[in-house]
Amino acid sequence: MVPVMTCKLFTTWFKAGVVVVALSALLFGGDWHSPPRLLGDIVAEIAFGLKDAEVQWIVFLCLGTYLAVFLFLRLSLQARTVSRFQGVKAVFCLACLVFLDAAMYFVHYSPSAPALILLAGVVIGQGFALCATVRRGLFSLSILHVLFPLVSLLALASAWQDGSHIYEYRLVVRLTGPWNNPNIFGLLMGVGLVLALGSAVSVRSPGWNQRRMWRHICIILCLLAALPMARGLLQSYSRGAWLATGCGAVYLAGFYLWVSDFGTCKFFQLPIKPHWLQKNGLALAIVLFSSVVLLFWGFRETEWHAARRVLSVADSADFSSRNRISAWIGDLQIIAEHPWFGVGWNGSEPLYEHYYLPSKLSESAAIEMNDFLLLGAALGMPAFFCLATYLWLSFKENAKLKIGNPEVAGANWLGGTCRASAIVLLVGFWFDGGLFQLPTAAVFWVLLELGGAQSYKAIRQIDEIF
Repeated sequence: MVPVMTCKLFTTWFKAGVVVVALSALLFGGDWHSPPRLLGDIVAEIAFGLKDAEVQWIVFLCLGTYLAVFLFLRLSLQARTVSRFQGVKAVFCLACLVFLDAAMYFVHYSPSAPALILLAGVVIGQGFALCATVRRGLFSLSILHVLFPLVSLLALASAWQDGSHIYEYRLVVRLTGPWNNPNIFGLLMGVGLVLALGSAVSVRSPGWNQRRMWRHICIILCLLAALPMARGLLQSYSRGAWLATGCGAVYLAGFYLWVSDFGTCKFFQLPIKPHWLQKNGLALAIVLFSSVVLLFWGFRETEWHAARRVLSVADSADFSSRNRISAWIGDLQIIAEHPWFGVGWNGSEPLYEHYYLPSKLSESAAIEMNDFLLLGAALGMPAFFCLATYLWLSFKENAKLKIGNPEVAGANWLGGTCRASAIVLLVGFWFDGGLFQLPTAAVFWVLLELGGAQSYKAIRQIDEIF
């Protein structure tokens, strides 16, 4: 008995260690300033090697092979529930997106970091989801084994201070953490904050089979981790990250109310029911709109930097907003002239700089701040619709799950937490980019696919019940 328990404990800690190493490499192995010497040398060598066209081509083929294997295995595991989960449709859309990415990469055949990161993010997400879907074995992985290390790493990153890259807003330093961009830092802090709050709720669900003492300890740790991440989010002064975190929190709260309608899980029961919200939705919307107008009028002359940062969106002289809007217009013009096949991965920014950049602006890098329009300009509208359809299917099919069993509700809540965190990045990609940067791209695909894996787990439990 003792050797068996020791073996299980060793396996659990081994899996946790592998997950921590993998997530650390994804989060800090890309755009990380002032890394330790040994790690910095390794990252520099890998980055230098990937700039070579032949090496990148081989890596691209290897990632494509891994993706094909992962998709085949996931469809095999979901064969019994595929009519309900509709995994074939989602896989087809994802395969079309990857095919268009690979086709444009090989047609132009020039080293392209965005093309490689897009494929790598998809592969990483599928790999984590496959491990979360497998029931038993060395490669089986619980979703909590991913969420807790991710929250812990983001909490540690929130305390990172480095003065090598300084960004300021009205003489106030914007925090960047281990990364070179306060917007990326703000997005990841928003992801960690939503994950910490959602994990604290999921730990209290009846589907989490642990002692009450361990539940309370995990809840306290999640809430303690949320505090520095909330501070980092606020002091990043990233408006896109603030909006994205708000959208993720709204989705999480709405999902909480939706789960509370089960009626069998005592913790999820609330005095406010969804039908009450539907009945009073118009009045609540009017109150919310009036509150926003009053806050805007009351804080228009405030000296509070966070409020001024939010209200600067309405300032016609705000350079950041004008730069983004001009870049969006340029992207749309490129898409209108090249709607089917785009201009290639390396053609959008030079084309925008030479033909679509307004004369009053001199910075063409703003075109990279909206990943969705950049994807349409680079690969054409078919790739954009493939991504949009895949995202729609991922969220739409997961919203159909409704069952009163507490364990199924717990698994479904974990999936909702992952999807809420993915929404934070999804909204942030519109304003601050990140889909083609390794830290945010890897976290986005992992959370999106883990949400689908948890939905599959809930479906499997439903099939076992009935």
